[in-house]
Amino acid sequence: TRSSVDTSEGSAGARIVSRILLRVLFILLQIRVNNVAR
Repeated sequence: TRSSVDTSEGSAGARIVSRILLRVLFILLQIRVNNVAR
């Protein structure tokens, strides 16, 4: 039962990390587009 709890927490952590990475990539793309527009 302990291992199942660890795996569920790990998947949740990976989901949060992937969401943060997507947001960071989106912000970087917007900054790059703004620089190109200038």
